[in-house]
Amino acid sequence: MTTDLQSIALEPGAALWLQDGDRPDAAAWHLESAGGHWWLSSPPLLKNPRPSEHLREALLGLFVLQAEAPASSGLRVYVSHEGALLLQWRVRRPEDQSVDSLALEPVWSIARGVWEKWLDVLEGRRAAQDVITGSPARVAPSQAVGLIQQMRGLLTGDSELRRIRVELSEGADEGALVLESPHESWVVGVVADPAGDALQFTTLIGTLSPDHAQACEAVLRALPFNSGSILGPHLNLMALMPESDAGLLLLQSRLSMAGAEADDIKAALGELLSVADELLRSVSGSNPTTVHLPVNLDPMMGLHLRG
Repeated sequence: MTTDLQSIALEPGAALWLQDGDRPDAAAWHLESAGGHWWLSSPPLLKNPRPSEHLREALLGLFVLQAEAPASSGLRVYVSHEGALLLQWRVRRPEDQSVDSLALEPVWSIARGVWEKWLDVLEGRRAAQDVITGSPARVAPSQAVGLIQQMRGLLTGDSELRRIRVELSEGADEGALVLESPHESWVVGVVADPAGDALQFTTLIGTLSPDHAQACEAVLRALPFNSGSILGPHLNLMALMPESDAGLLLLQSRLSMAGAEADDIKAALGELLSVADELLRSVSGSNPTTVHLPVNLDPMMGLHLRG
């Protein structure tokens, strides 16, 4: 490794390339500072991805990877300005939430292993199912219900939030809510985060064609916006592409419920909906329309490839 990690210092907006090894053809990783966060981007998994059944399965697997990753990692899949499919991690020190060179080495070490496995998947040497390990962490039902009850208390205790229509998600054992504006202009699904101390908010950006090639093309057009330097650490894009039905392009956020107040709910919903509105304009090039999520929300949104 030719880079002295301890010597790295980045001002906001600055970036550099990290060479992984001494060989001239060694993979180059990109490190960027965006406000209070550093973002480490992998070398390309694919330089110019083209729609195919293999790409569809790989993208679904990458969204599972993103959904199951610890919230602290900020792990996400995105497409670079050059059109390459990449993985990205947030760099920070867990003990005090600071960002500096001391946090880089452990993140980079983990990132290398993950990238190498998924490079094998994208290049056809392994199946996506083979590198998705274990079962996703699930918050205990009692804990999920407690978080949802806390959320409902904040909604009913505030004069503005009280206007939102609130329904329990079907078949979710009171561990999920569906929020709808009084004017039916938006719908947000709320579930307990697998970590057990936060809620996940999800809203719809748009539907995807049942044709797999068209769905892949739409997801690839959206993924340049999924960079952490654009969406920040608590928002990310997700996609569902079923075998024989229309898919969904979703925006998800995470809100810690530790000490949360009504204003935190308003801020989280406001950010999610305003970003979703901007993404809808940017991705589709059309004016925003009323969109709806399915009522039977699952905490992982049906992303898993497991049988």
